[in-house]
Amino acid sequence: MLSVANKYKMSGSQYSINYKDSQNRNHMLTIASIGSSIRKYTIDNLDIVTPYEADTIPEFFQGQVLFPWANRLQDGQYDFEGNKIQTGINEIDKNNQLHSLSPFYSFRLINKKNDLIELGLHLPPQKGYPFNVEVKIEYKFINDKLNITSQIKNLGLSNAPFMMGWHPWFSVRGNMDNAFLEFEAQYYIKTNERLISQAEISVPEKFNFSQKKSLKNIALDDAFLDVKNNTIKLTGADKHITIIKADKSYKAWQICNADFAVGKNYKFGVAIEPMTAYANAFKTGKNLIILKPKQKLKNSWSVKFE
Repeated sequence: MLSVANKYKMSGSQYSINYKDSQNRNHMLTIASIGSSIRKYTIDNLDIVTPYEADTIPEFFQGQVLFPWANRLQDGQYDFEGNKIQTGINEIDKNNQLHSLSPFYSFRLINKKNDLIELGLHLPPQKGYPFNVEVKIEYKFINDKLNITSQIKNLGLSNAPFMMGWHPWFSVRGNMDNAFLEFEAQYYIKTNERLISQAEISVPEKFNFSQKKSLKNIALDDAFLDVKNNTIKLTGADKHITIIKADKSYKAWQICNADFAVGKNYKFGVAIEPMTAYANAFKTGKNLIILKPKQKLKNSWSVKFE
């Protein structure tokens, strides 16, 4: 069954699909056009992501595509091929540009079938990102998994830098104290008071999730590198497991459990964010991707629920 809601909401146009998997479970996915956001995803009425209402603005970038950079850009400034470029500051207290440009644009519908939704964005050249690029995102159900594939193409006549990131918030379906994470990382990103990356260090024991570990009394807003099999497992309070896996182009994972939002009236979970580079890559050059004119690149990640 396929449905499209045409009435425009604050989160943009709404596109929904249903999918019946091999276990006869019913997947329901809704994508909002602003930021090409995974606004709602349920399996047999269980929340896989933490949903938000269609007629609201996702304050914490829930489910959105982060392009052409993810996480923080110090002072909103970077140099590229001899040009000093300044973009806007939207994290005022830390004087950073946070989470990119794409969350503030409406993606257009390209294709829609029973098992997929494809959206696209021509990101216009602008003062803070004077490059001509196109982004296409496909959400497709394959073998009981939700697969998310992005294609970035440089439409311009000059090189274009970028990193790709995502900001899905995964539901724990209960108290955070009863949720668990499991993944093995080689490195942890040490940050300063502005949450700007300072060094790649060994993973502190507090954040060592190589064995399944409770989130009780652990506040996370941290990045990890070289994650084994590029896979992270989240066990909810209901014992169901969400498995997030990315291809090799994703070099870093930011994980946040919204400690900063305690006391706010939000239905939160754990943000598990695959990124092709970690914060401030436009300044450091670490894992920054450079597309030549007319070149395009694809990458993908997936969500599986057990």
